[in-house]
Amino acid sequence: MSSIIQQDNFGIGEVDPQLFNYTSQSQQYLQALSKCDNMYISSQQLPQKRESFNYIKQYENITIDSEILSFNHFSFRSKDSFWYQVILINQQSAPTSTDVYIIKFSNDDVQIPIETKKLSTLLNTQVSNFDITATDNYVVLSNPRYHPQKIEVDSVTFANSSIEDINFAVVPSIDFGDIDYSKYNFKPTKNKVFGDTIEVTIPTGGDVFTDDWLGGMIFGRTGASVEQPIGFGIIKSVGTLTLGKQTILLTVLQAFGDKDFSEEGQTWSVRKPIWGDRLNGNKVYPSYTDFFQGRLWFANTPDLPMVVAGSKVNNPNDFNVNSGEDPDAIVYILQNSEGGGVKHIFGGVNLHLFTESQQLTVMSGYDVGITPGNFNPQLTSSYSSSLMKPIKYKNNIFFITSDGKALVEIIEQDKSVSAGIISSNSQHLIKNPIKAGVYNIDNNQDQILTLLNDDGSICIYSTAEQFQNKAFSQFNISTIGDETIKDLSVLNNRLYLFSNINNMLAPTSISDFDYANDGVNISGKVNLDYELGIITVGEMFGVTVETNVLGNINYNYIGEYPAILNAQTGDFYIEIDPAITGNIRVGKSFIATVKTMPLFSSQSGSFKARKVSQAWVQYFQSFNFKVNNKKTGLIYSNQLSPQSQYPQLSTDTYRFSFAQGSKQDFTIEVIQDTPYPINIQKIAWLIQENIII
Repeated sequence: MSSIIQQDNFGIGEVDPQLFNYTSQSQQYLQALSKCDNMYISSQQLPQKRESFNYIKQYENITIDSEILSFNHFSFRSKDSFWYQVILINQQSAPTSTDVYIIKFSNDDVQIPIETKKLSTLLNTQVSNFDITATDNYVVLSNPRYHPQKIEVDSVTFANSSIEDINFAVVPSIDFGDIDYSKYNFKPTKNKVFGDTIEVTIPTGGDVFTDDWLGGMIFGRTGASVEQPIGFGIIKSVGTLTLGKQTILLTVLQAFGDKDFSEEGQTWSVRKPIWGDRLNGNKVYPSYTDFFQGRLWFANTPDLPMVVAGSKVNNPNDFNVNSGEDPDAIVYILQNSEGGGVKHIFGGVNLHLFTESQQLTVMSGYDVGITPGNFNPQLTSSYSSSLMKPIKYKNNIFFITSDGKALVEIIEQDKSVSAGIISSNSQHLIKNPIKAGVYNIDNNQDQILTLLNDDGSICIYSTAEQFQNKAFSQFNISTIGDETIKDLSVLNNRLYLFSNINNMLAPTSISDFDYANDGVNISGKVNLDYELGIITVGEMFGVTVETNVLGNINYNYIGEYPAILNAQTGDFYIEIDPAITGNIRVGKSFIATVKTMPLFSSQSGSFKARKVSQAWVQYFQSFNFKVNNKKTGLIYSNQLSPQSQYPQLSTDTYRFSFAQGSKQDFTIEVIQDTPYPINIQKIAWLIQENIII
């Protein structure tokens, strides 16, 4: 019996090798690939070749004393429409000091910085402990053992951009529940108004108050209701214990008036600041931060890992809860019997809290936004969260589980929230991601989510709502020297990858080859813009030569050539035909590969012994590729002269026959190893089969 099996939908992408023979879902099986390398699945559910990346010596103005130990990049676009990067660096010479730089980029060409400024060196800090967020020209750095920092970008005079401690008008505070109020009496002076100070005399029958309480608050209330205070103020000073009494000075924020107070402790609440410099020398500050709905949010202090605090609306330095009106600040302690702490706070449509064991959602309050009255975290999922910051992609939120092996999608729709793992079929590509970015391929409609694994490999996720595909693939970026990719950033829809090369950060951008450079042929030599240690003697580099036909500029590929070291100058070059003229581009070739799954019967789902007699690969606007290591009949190898017309890209179907016996695991592999396009539309097989299983 003969039949045709065809694959014209590749919307699942590359799947885990454990699933190569999992045929029970035959329709999904025929949307999968056993390999999708240096390709991504487009919005049409078709494999597309990735873009190339340039090597850019971009950060010469960053001072490196010896060696970079770790670094982190945060990119944002300010209200002046310029793009900026904040860069944090730990150096070998000062491993616990964080150098903070800010870089301004042109909107027209984000490859080239306009200005670079070193803002500060933050002592006793490490890059890995910082969380960063931004809104407009206001950037916040959060670290559990360092006072939160504010970077303000001066859009008029960039040199005036600055970093400093956030000057909190009011620090969030809570009642820690460690005071036995039955031992205290409170006796405030009456008839005080806003801004005045009052004395509260406390007969000490319990613990003595210390300066750790400065910036906290005292609330008077009727009965046991803290939600209805009859007056409150900020603790400005704490007196010494004298004759069994202490005097605390307050700045009144809500007048106590002339009401008759009960002096019994149970009607009062004394609140300690949840962060600050403690008397024991500890620095206690929030670990995570984000801007959402006009509030600056913090979460997780060393003392209170489950605390969440949001500033007053449009006032990021004021965490005064006041009487709990809608614009007032919010302070909340999550309840989690399983322990752990908040690991991320992230604003999407709603506010999301990620903990050691759960993911919770605070619904955004569609009418009035999140307020003290409606702040009510609800369990969305029981997935743990890794240290990688969640990211928004196509209106949904994605995060990595704490074991580093799964990608979870949070869907926010119609005032409902759900979450689920989407990477089960491709779990071999998820290797403890440490950073994520979202960008559009070649400025078109294909937007992809890029995950940088901790081993430097890159996992790609793409989806298209109209097809509901959830496709995974991988990018294998040509490494420079022995360095791996250590960080990524996205500026103005360009993906930047970073490594530590000779004490230099190396971002990348679009080109014909990986880390390509342009050159000129001088007497048969083309200089390479790389230093010793970045490349090695004999390392092969691909070469293309510019052609201009009727104003249409393209580059013809002419082959690969070894790098040669000039022993006198220490520079590298390659040797090509001296007769070659025109602009020359040199770089590392990379191989784009698509490989099908092992064949099976789409009708019965059974494994079969089969003889493949014919196969087809339908392609669009492509050139110079191989199928199962065979030339396609298009011009292949280096037969083009450098001055010849750029080859005409072809849209056609490549057909080939096989004279071979039965083969149960027959696959088709399409490879593009030259700097030309490859776009696959359909793969089909004509088979004869007999059921054996």
